Amino acid sequence: MILNEAAWNRDVAIEREGGLRRVREKSGDDESWAAVGMGGDRYGDPFDSRFAIEIAQDLDGVEKDWARLEDDGLLTPFQMRAWLFPFYRELAPRLKAKPLFVLARDRADGAPMMLLPLCARRIYGVNVVQFADLGVSDYNAPILAKAFDPTPAQWRRLWRRILAGLGLGGVLRFKNMPRRIAGRSNPLTLDRSFSAPMEIASWGVELPTTAAAYRAQFLSRKFAKDIAKKTRRAARAGEVEFVPARTPGDRRLAFDLLARQRQERCDEMGRGNSLASPAYRRFYEAVAVESEAGLARLFLLKVGGEALGAMLALERGAAFHVIMATFEGGAWKSCSLGNVLTLAAIEHCIREGFAFYDLTIGNEGYKKRFGAAPAQLHCALRPLTPADAPLASALAFAFAARGFLGRWIGWIKRGPPRRGSQAEADSLRDVPACAPQLRAEQGQRS
Repeated sequence: MILNEAAWNRDVAIEREGGLRRVREKSGDDESWAAVGMGGDRYGDPFDSRFAIEIAQDLDGVEKDWARLEDDGLLTPFQMRAWLFPFYRELAPRLKAKPLFVLARDRADGAPMMLLPLCARRIYGVNVVQFADLGVSDYNAPILAKAFDPTPAQWRRLWRRILAGLGLGGVLRFKNMPRRIAGRSNPLTLDRSFSAPMEIASWGVELPTTAAAYRAQFLSRKFAKDIAKKTRRAARAGEVEFVPARTPGDRRLAFDLLARQRQERCDEMGRGNSLASPAYRRFYEAVAVESEAGLARLFLLKVGGEALGAMLALERGAAFHVIMATFEGGAWKSCSLGNVLTLAAIEHCIREGFAFYDLTIGNEGYKKRFGAAPAQLHCALRPLTPADAPLASALAFAFAARGFLGRWIGWIKRGPPRRGSQAEADSLRDVPACAPQLRAEQGQRS
């Protein structure tokens, strides 16, 4: 995708310096650089003139600012360099996604105030700008400085400058946006006319300080009794342990086990497996096996010394975020190793002092049984320019058709998914919650 280097409109112009493109305001009379408002008026809000917008297309252009924001800013673990640098270096090139970064910088001291890690690719022949996700990031959000806290009106004006600076035609598609980022409102979800709630949510539980308190507060008596029974059944084969994979060899063992068990489970359920793709497998190996950054952690569930389950998680601050969890079936089905693994992981987190256990995205019914509560996620599917509105509507229809077709084919093969099951949760991942929003907006414009 080629950026429009000559992008101009009534309010902004673009200048290039090295690998960066800077958005400058211009007056309508003499085209001299001036601070003007989004409607052509002089800035009335100091916030509007405070930030310069820069657009970059390579990591080198933003790496130092990214490090500064990560060290002292607000972000989810899915926007950390240890997660997204492998994304840009390993996964994005294989899927023909080009890096794209938007940086808001304080004019006074040059400090980075917000970074949007994006990528651009063609989908169904349409230029699409999206977060650095491609199916691997459960949460997509900007990286914010602590001093960056715009009102909805301030954000709308800044967002217009960002779109002008991108200078792109096509469609913007954002998914999995949390409403809050480390306790701060996510500016991309402030405006209801921009984003809409998704049908799929993320789930997590605030952890007490002891395992006994967790069991008493969050597990039903029946469910707690059942897990205890299944754990005792598994323990007939030896001690049940939840063990961190600390060495490179242990991490490789845990990852290979996770990949094998995930493939077996996906084959059993008749659904696709991202780890079967060499591009995705390479990304996860770079993050979980090869990286020494300490963000991604692998764990093994062992019974009598035999590895029967695996978990990949991200650790940041006091939060533990589960990415994938797998377990042995076959002769072990009667032991409900999935529940045993989850409870063992939660109790491990309590011992290690974690305050939040995040089961991340997906509406699987088992999450509620472990005391998890839902948190709303938002999405946006919007034209990058007014002329692209028909493209956005067509793309929304294409995603809807793909999602419904995939679900119907699955139902024909396997029957309708049980309510709260993994299959039902998977069927919601591509539901275009923003399609009605697009239709309403297009009706208003016509």
